[in-house]
Amino acid sequence: MIRRARMTALVAAAMLASALLSSTPEARPRQRVVVLVGLPGSGKTTQSKSLARVMNARRHTCGDVVRGWIKARGLAYTPKNDRMASRHFARTPGEIARQLSAKIKRSRAAGRTHIVDGVRSPADMKVLRQEFDVRVVALKLPKKLRYQRMLDRGRFANEDHAYLKARDRREIGLGLLHVLRKPFMRLDTSGPLTGVGKRSRAMATKLKQSWGQ
Repeated sequence: MIRRARMTALVAAAMLASALLSSTPEARPRQRVVVLVGLPGSGKTTQSKSLARVMNARRHTCGDVVRGWIKARGLAYTPKNDRMASRHFARTPGEIARQLSAKIKRSRAAGRTHIVDGVRSPADMKVLRQEFDVRVVALKLPKKLRYQRMLDRGRFANEDHAYLKARDRREIGLGLLHVLRKPFMRLDTSGPLTGVGKRSRAMATKLKQSWGQ
């Protein structure tokens, strides 16, 4: 009798466990995020805007978080204040990505892919990988061409080669070279701007295939 009672109890426990598992809702698939990384002037903004259009994706930039921090303090966006903001976020590892992650999670566009450009630190990349299904695309462009493009766009009135070199050193100091290692794919952006759309379409195809679409 005791043995039969034990068997009955074990069967009942197994049935209860099975019922609980079957009633538990399936976990929602993690949102898909494409992270474009590269040294300043490598074409992140241009390429991310194009890719967002091709993939009907939402685009976010780390620069928006930095500029928002500067604006919240009533300051103008200048090289000096940009460096100050950079030092602030260097002291709060992962904070930029946490703010972007919260924004992506609030998005009501279910199933839509999100594009993030401008990630510089391993801490930010770690946060994004923990939260989302991430694919990293590393952009590469020769230094001479990067500098020429940045000088041509003239973001700051006193921008020169010395400033651009210092900016490279600052971003490398944040860990950018670690972020650039072992990406999902590498993209050479040295071609003409007329080829941006073609590069985005080829990139979108590979990304969708990696997600089984």
